[in-house]
Amino acid sequence: WPFIVKYKPGVGRLMVAAREIDQGELIFTESCLAQGPNHTLFSPYCLDCLKEVPDTAACTKCGWPVCGQECEIGQNHSIECKTLTENKDNIDLEYMKSKGTLYWPISTLRILLLSKENPGSWSVIQRMMSHREEHRAKETWPMYDEHLVRMIRDKCGLGDMFSDEEVEHVSGVIDVNSIRLQSHGHGVYMKTSIMSHSCTSNTKTIMNEDQTVDVRAVLPIPRGSEITKSYVSSLETTQLRQERLMDGWYFRCKCLRCCDPLEGLSFASSVACLKCKEGLILSTNPLDGDADWSCGDC
Repeated sequence: WPFIVKYKPGVGRLMVAAREIDQGELIFTESCLAQGPNHTLFSPYCLDCLKEVPDTAACTKCGWPVCGQECEIGQNHSIECKTLTENKDNIDLEYMKSKGTLYWPISTLRILLLSKENPGSWSVIQRMMSHREEHRAKETWPMYDEHLVRMIRDKCGLGDMFSDEEVEHVSGVIDVNSIRLQSHGHGVYMKTSIMSHSCTSNTKTIMNEDQTVDVRAVLPIPRGSEITKSYVSSLETTQLRQERLMDGWYFRCKCLRCCDPLEGLSFASSVACLKCKEGLILSTNPLDGDADWSCGDC
């Protein structure tokens, strides 16, 4: 492999180049450990292929939304179908639909069930960042506790197999480490999730048609340098990037670009000065949301 994994206190695992990596070089390709529907879905979507389906479309065994016979036995839905079928009488689908929480437990349930068959993957999942305490501090946590944790442990009968902490950890791992699939799904890619964020990242993550991902170097990466990706759009301003990173990943970036008011001469966060009509207004301290802004000319 062209990379090794190291541990850094306060950061966790990170990916480091084991040799010189050329610009454009394929660093690795990987498949998804597990995928599932977004929590924001309200209309019916197939649990296997993630396509929108009619209200009447349902698995003949468990009763959850699927396209038809092919998706009923598909590789994704088959992970949880047996568990949902065995506990069908405990699960009130109509109540979950009314609360908009029907899809909340699916991805977490899949990873937990897969972990029973693959201890190696479970070992990796347990070492991934989940920000469990931050999740529990959110106002929405009581709903997640009811419709995700209690759903999996109590209504799906897995309470003796997985603790509250383990269910919450997997849910958090999905929240901060998953990659968007299409426009209404997400997947967990274990190697890709190791890469730390940088607003001037040296890689590009490319989603393939078969839902594998390619990670390619966009810059030459010297041996021993960290391999990074950008968790947010590089076209956004420093203030917006910082806000998104704090909301989604619970940290503030302090990379060279974020510390530089000029953002590497891109002036991406600058505003035209309406007073002198010529200068640009920049923050005196991009990392401080309350810092003064001033024009470089007047």
